[in-house]
Amino acid sequence: DIPYLIFSIPLLLVLYRIPIAIRRVRRAESNSQNRNELANQAINSFIDIPFIFIFFLTLILFPWRFILIIRDMRDCLFAKGRRRAIFWHFIVSPLDIICIPC
Repeated sequence: DIPYLIFSIPLLLVLYRIPIAIRRVRRAESNSQNRNELANQAINSFIDIPFIFIFFLTLILFPWRFILIIRDMRDCLFAKGRRRAIFWHFIVSPLDIICIPC
């Protein structure tokens, strides 16, 4: 149980995943399934942390992209699509500055 406790620490860093983890653990039928769901949420939290940083960095450096990022994230059904939208805006945003003189 201690390794799974250590894996659950990222859930505290990414607070919005806690309700999802609780719901999935309650639905699980066995103790091993509970541990697998908790580990899955912890792994997703580890993956989310850099994208949260990229999201805020993009908003600080390119604030005009805020509405575009939020709209693209809202349209995505899964976390992978939201991560892709954040990364795409982070990569494309410097092109806005290059195009300003044009």
